[in-house]
Amino acid sequence: MTQELKFYFAYTSPVSYLAKDPAYALERSHNVRVRYIPFGVDIRRVYGDVPTRGERDRRKLRYLYHDARRMARERGVVIYPPRQIFSARRAFYGGFCAEDQGLFRPYSDRVYQRFWKHELEVENPEVLAAILEEVGADTATFRRWIEDEESEAKPRLKRGFEEAAATLRAPGPGCTWTCLAASGSPHSEQTRTGSNILLQFLCSCSIGRPRESTMWTLPQCTIDMMIG
Repeated sequence: MTQELKFYFAYTSPVSYLAKDPAYALERSHNVRVRYIPFGVDIRRVYGDVPTRGERDRRKLRYLYHDARRMARERGVVIYPPRQIFSARRAFYGGFCAEDQGLFRPYSDRVYQRFWKHELEVENPEVLAAILEEVGADTATFRRWIEDEESEAKPRLKRGFEEAAATLRAPGPGCTWTCLAASGSPHSEQTRTGSNILLQFLCSCSIGRPRESTMWTLPQCTIDMMIG
């Protein structure tokens, strides 16, 4: 029986960018289907606003991007930290439009790659529409949503945010969870404690017994799954 794997994603999260390809791989290696759920990253709440950001928050961001860029280099992926805080809601609308036409992955791959290489104006609807056209999607619905966000697009985005917010929680010091070892064996386990960033591990089953698991990366991006 195919199990659903929930991928909570944000185009402006480097951790989400790094987690997407392992999520794709799980569909190939396990009997799962990925469902993509948008998550609103409140950067100002977590790290402070750019003009007033304190030293502690600046250090947190430096550590975040140090780890993210190190892991990106290992995969041949480019991550340039953004110079300002962006709203990705229109990119999410484009993702909905692409998803409804079976084109979510090619659209999202391009949005992620170009945003993190500083090659994408993520708030520009015309640029996003061009990506939809590039992957073969009809842009009529997307353009209608841009003209009238309140009737369909924004409520759909809000539902995704609410589902993600109801599920996501970050483990603190002393918390433990079981993860798929780096070897890739679905039955090998490693336990980690007290960390909010765990990009290199994916959760799996426990000695072949079905159970619910979660991939913890950051509060911004988590995979929730059931694998047997």
